[in-house]
Amino acid sequence: MRSAVEPIEWAVFEKEVNPEPLTRRQYLAVRLSDGIARHFVSDDLFDEIKKEFSIEEIVGLCMAAAIAHAGHVLNEAVQLPPAEGAVCALPPRRPN
Repeated sequence: MRSAVEPIEWAVFEKEVNPEPLTRRQYLAVRLSDGIARHFVSDDLFDEIKKEFSIEEIVGLCMAAAIAHAGHVLNEAVQLPPAEGAVCALPPRRPN
């Protein structure tokens, strides 16, 4: 299982999302999630997403991304360190 997931994991955690190991829908879902985490989804990206996903799917993707982002915000607020061996690089903390 790990060997099947690893290429996708690295595609998502690179500085820019690498579309090569992802399906078109996966790529767009990751870009949407990233946009939600950054508090901005461009009209162009949303137009692409509407071509691939139903409104119900878009709402579900937005909710999942928002919930995941809320977890990140909570972890930052309580200064929870990343798990040992975590792949996802966290941005530097803001000065106190």
